[in-house]
Amino acid sequence: VQDITERYKRNRELELQSKLLNAVTDTIFIHNLDGSFVYVNEAAYKDRGYTKEELMSMKVQDLDYHDEKTGDEVYKENIKKIQQELKEMGKTKFEVSHKTKNGEIIPLEVTTRMFKEDDKSYIISIARDVSNLKEMYKNLQTSEKQYRDLVENSQIGIFNTKITGEIIYVNEAILEIMGYESQNEIKDKNIIHAYKDSAHRDSFISELMKHGRVEKVELVLITKNGEEKVVQVSAHLENEMISGICTDITESKKALDEIKKLSKAIEEIDDIIMITDTKGVITFVNDAFVKHTGYDREESIDKNASILKSGKHDEEYYKNIWTTLLNGDSFRGLFINKKKNGELYYEETTISSIRDDNDNITAFISTGKDITKRIEMEKNLEKLAATDKL
Repeated sequence: VQDITERYKRNRELELQSKLLNAVTDTIFIHNLDGSFVYVNEAAYKDRGYTKEELMSMKVQDLDYHDEKTGDEVYKENIKKIQQELKEMGKTKFEVSHKTKNGEIIPLEVTTRMFKEDDKSYIISIARDVSNLKEMYKNLQTSEKQYRDLVENSQIGIFNTKITGEIIYVNEAILEIMGYESQNEIKDKNIIHAYKDSAHRDSFISELMKHGRVEKVELVLITKNGEEKVVQVSAHLENEMISGICTDITESKKALDEIKKLSKAIEEIDDIIMITDTKGVITFVNDAFVKHTGYDREESIDKNASILKSGKHDEEYYKNIWTTLLNGDSFRGLFINKKKNGELYYEETTISSIRDDNDNITAFISTGKDITKRIEMEKNLEKLAATDKL
């Protein structure tokens, strides 16, 4: 009888370790300094399409793959570098590709360590398949490029700044708004100095800090050349970093101001103004129209201009007007129209066409003066001239 308890325990331990190593999905190699294998786990030979016996008869360098772009010289230099790091530090980490039995290429991330057993040096390598990571990284790079192209070519300004004003990033649209030629020219600037009104800047920052975001805030910025630019900004604050978009509304603001002035003038004047579509349906009236006709806006909008007909003009009269307008000419004449309450009034009117960019008539605008008092005065003068002997 021989006591084999310790050997039995060691065998059991080795068996357990073997099962654990085979259960690992990463490749595990143990090989001599010349590359000949001492141990490989199941993932090592199965992932490469070999039997255990086939792989054990090979060397680790038999699996290494490099394309023509890399070349033998570059590959040999990389191997030297790995060997040098192993010699100096006893461990290293690198990337390599293995070629399977059927010719597939597996990109790997390898962690290698040198160890000694019975005064003999061995190398243990754990290699992880990074195919999915490579694909994800490639997709990420593609997405990042698409995103960057989108940002750089956007007509809307996109920016990142610190809450203290230091500029982290701006796209081309911001450079154009602020009058700078390049990123290098603007990167050392502080956006705080670009605000025309410090009170507006403080209010903007205060709202950001309070709510974490702001929407469509109008600010006036001073450009590199000293010009004033009105911009509309939406931004959010995260960890002292402001990210947002900025649109130059300087010209549209001026145009809007002009439109407001024009609208005010249209409402203030006593001339009757009416806009209709090409079928005569009313789409706009001013205050003077309401005052002189008695029709509210709600009563007149979407109604046909014929609501003003008095019956004093025959169909030939209106036919002539439409012929003139559809030929692209303006009509000038006197209308006897009827108010909402049935009273008649005289309107000296000019009707012109409104055209789109393709020169197509899209609407008609009518401007007129109520000359009822003048007409009545003229009639009275004619009557007096005919009856008064004096």
